[in-house]
Amino acid sequence: MKLSIHTVLLAMITVLVAPAAVFLGLILYERQVKENEQILRAGDQIATEITTRLENEFRSARTMLAVFASSGWLEAGELRELHQRAQSALRGTNRHLIVVDRGGHQLLNTRVPYGTELGRSADVDTIERVFTTGIDAVSNLFEGRVANTLVYNVLRRATTVDGQQRVLILTRDVADLAPILAQNLSDEGWGIGVFDGAGKPAYIALAADSKPADVAMCEPKVEAADQDWSSGHRVVRRLVRPSEWHTCTWTDTRSVALAGGGSGQVTFLILWALGAVIAAIALGFMLSRSISSAAKVAEALDSGGEVPDLSSPITEISDVLRAFVQAVRARQAKDAELLMMAREASHRAKNQIAIATSILRLAARRATSTEQLVTDMTHRMAALGRSVDMMVGGSIDSAPLASLVSLQLGPFVHDQPDLFVVEGEHFAISQSAAQSFGLILHEFATNASKYGAWSHPGGRVHVGWTRQNDTLKIVWTETSTAEAPAPTGTGFGTNLIDFIVQRSFGGTIEREFLPTGFRATIVVPASRVASPHSAQDADADTADDTDADTDTGNDAGTAASA
Repeated sequence: MKLSIHTVLLAMITVLVAPAAVFLGLILYERQVKENEQILRAGDQIATEITTRLENEFRSARTMLAVFASSGWLEAGELRELHQRAQSALRGTNRHLIVVDRGGHQLLNTRVPYGTELGRSADVDTIERVFTTGIDAVSNLFEGRVANTLVYNVLRRATTVDGQQRVLILTRDVADLAPILAQNLSDEGWGIGVFDGAGKPAYIALAADSKPADVAMCEPKVEAADQDWSSGHRVVRRLVRPSEWHTCTWTDTRSVALAGGGSGQVTFLILWALGAVIAAIALGFMLSRSISSAAKVAEALDSGGEVPDLSSPITEISDVLRAFVQAVRARQAKDAELLMMAREASHRAKNQIAIATSILRLAARRATSTEQLVTDMTHRMAALGRSVDMMVGGSIDSAPLASLVSLQLGPFVHDQPDLFVVEGEHFAISQSAAQSFGLILHEFATNASKYGAWSHPGGRVHVGWTRQNDTLKIVWTETSTAEAPAPTGTGFGTNLIDFIVQRSFGGTIEREFLPTGFRATIVVPASRVASPHSAQDADADTADDTDADTDTGNDAGTAASA
């Protein structure tokens, strides 16, 4: 049985488009509901966080008052000493100690020098309550007579040696609360308020869509409900213990799509899906009538010749035909680009051959025989090959420096894994730098085998590195059982190392011939040798792991001539 294009298009649209549209709508609705719930929960979390910070602030003040009360200076009546010690202890905290007698007269105040004439405290009611009950208290906001600004007090009763009662007060400017409450706090669309027992605001932070009038919703009420809905707002309150202060957060619920409107959204999504199906059926019918025009494009592509400009009276079909033509022309341009890249690869290969030829010529000048030249070039090309093999076996653009060192030094030890130690933090070296640095390691290892630490029993080699900002420091240290004299001249290996360090890496190298052996220190810019990923993650690597990578070689091999 054959079906017309009309039937196929109608069936496909009905089977695919309609269920997908309904399913997508339900997913979007569920996601919106969850996001709204998270926004509303944020108010509870913000209120709890603000309340906790205030309680910690009051608790800290009470602890300091307990320390001053038990210090012995108040009991002994040594107010001058107490004033001096309190000023020193409270320096930088924005808190000040006050001591008052039973009549509310200030005996000392660390805001001013000791002996300054002081009057009665303005916070008479709270002082009287503490004297009467003996319970610590937090005052409401008031204008301090000495501070000349809005302050609050945390109070505690104490007794002197002769039985006289005093009240110790830690006072603080209300303005100092703002940095404490606002630090690292995201309001997420919620207004924040802190109020004393009389309803006077100590801290207000309006959300982007809040109005100053909204603060009135947080005024104290007879009911002590934590949450309520009023005038399209959600309000969350918390009591700050041990005080009569309270915190309040609020948001405009009309700006948040609540789950209550879900049924209307579902209806809308279903109607939208049905409308989309009907529109798709109509579009499919029009497309089926123009399918023959699309076949002409396929014929033009099969011909292998130049594709002419094609069009159709239907806009959608015309766009498809235009896209086909553009794709073919883009393919032709891509082929031309690939040809150019092939020529560039050939050019680079010729450059590598020229470099190898230059190394061969330089080695030939130093070689005393054909056998020495063959041996030198064989080992140096093998060292370069080991670096390339490691890059192919691992990441295409980088390799661990520790792995590169172990790979290059391994062939120079023979069943003696303790002949060298590799130690340093993780560092990913770039592909090009790995090949050049592999040659440096090979030259050092060759000299160590022939003249240095490995030429005598018990000799050891230590390779370590450290990175600081954009500086990579690599230290090659040989510890030998026999002292070797410093060379009188420079050979090919030395010139090769200097060339790579100075010209390729833009760094410096320092050689030291010590009684205990040989040491070479190489300092290069880390950005010149690091892989792109290593350069981007350098700070994270330093913070995550400070343990050194330690490796020892265990591959058998023989030393090559330098």
